[in-house]
Amino acid sequence: MTAQNKETVFIPMSLTTSPESTRWLFKLYNRFKNLEGVNIFLDFTRTSFVDANLCALVEAILYKLAEDCNHRFYSDINYLKNRFDVFTRNGFLKPNKLQ
Repeated sequence: MTAQNKETVFIPMSLTTSPESTRWLFKLYNRFKNLEGVNIFLDFTRTSFVDANLCALVEAILYKLAEDCNHRFYSDINYLKNRFDVFTRNGFLKPNKLQ
């Protein structure tokens, strides 16, 4: 794996059911939709809140980018489990979804 196909995405302080958060998610999609095979680390260390209503949209965007562009998404799973129970409740942290 080369440095060229690795990127870190810093998730905003808050992902809420709002136009601002939705725009941020679509910017994330647009940033990677024309690239191929990028290993993307999702960094939630600056994030304090994730709205459960956005989990499906986040998952759909990551799925689409993985399927269409062969991207691989990963994060610190232990950090997410301890900090955001919403991901566990909504099935976002099931095996093979996020590494």
